[in-house]
Amino acid sequence: MKAREVADVFEAIVPISLGIASDIENNFLGFRVGDPDIDVTGLGMCWWMSEEVIDAAIEKGLNFLISHEPELFRWYESPWHTNLRPEVIEFNKRKKKKLEDNGMCVYTAHSNWDAQAEVGMGPGLAKVLGFTDMIRRDVIIGVYRVGPMTFAELIEHVKERMGLAHVRVQGDPEKRIETVVLGWGSMGSEVEAILANGADADSASRSERQQLGQSRPFEEVMEMNVRKLKKRYPDKFTQESALNRDLESERKAAD
Repeated sequence: MKAREVADVFEAIVPISLGIASDIENNFLGFRVGDPDIDVTGLGMCWWMSEEVIDAAIEKGLNFLISHEPELFRWYESPWHTNLRPEVIEFNKRKKKKLEDNGMCVYTAHSNWDAQAEVGMGPGLAKVLGFTDMIRRDVIIGVYRVGPMTFAELIEHVKERMGLAHVRVQGDPEKRIETVVLGWGSMGSEVEAILANGADADSASRSERQQLGQSRPFEEVMEMNVRKLKKRYPDKFTQESALNRDLESERKAAD
C-alpha cells in the first residue's frame, strides 16, 4: 500500500473534518513530511514524535508514522515573547533530517483524533477509568454517571486505574459524586465544563510524561485505533506497533 492509501483508510475512521478550525486552517492535519506515494513497509502510531520514536521506527523498518501531537511542525505567534519557527530549532532539524534521510513519511492527526467518538481520547480515557454510562456528549467531552462515591473515593479510583502515585485535586473530599465530566489536554476551564453540564466533578487527563506516551489513555487510544484498522481491513493490517508503548515496555524490562 502507498502511504496515501493508508491515510485514506485512517481518514475513513478519523476524518480531518473533525478537527478544530485552527488545526485545519494552519494545515496541522494530514501529511507533514515525506512523499505520500511511498510504498509502506510498516506503520507506526505514536502520541509524540520524539527522536526516540523516530529511531525506534527506523530500527523496526517502519517508514510511515501517524503522530498525534504536531509539535515538530506547529507554530503559534505568542503575544508575550518572540517565537522561533519550528524549522530553525536544532532538535527539530535533527528529527526532520532523520525522517528525510530514511525516506519516511509523517502524517499528523491532532484535534480530529481527539474528537473521534469511538476511538478518540474521550472513549480511551473512559475505558481506562471504567466509566461506561455516558449521559451525553458536550461537543467532544463526555459526561458519565458514576458511583455514587465520595470525591476522595473518585480520586483513589482515578489513581489506581491510571497507575498514578499522585494527582492534582481541588474540592471537598467528602462531596458526593454521581456525575463526572471527562476532559483531557488543554481544553479550557474544567470548572465551566462541570457547571455547564450539571456535573459533580471533572477528571482531566494530562501527563507531564506524555512525550513518551506513558499515560494509559494515550496507549488505549492507539490500541483502539490499531484494532479498528485491523478489523475493518484485515488483509491490509496484520501487525501493529504503537511506538510509544513499545518504548515504555522496553524501559521497564531494562529497569
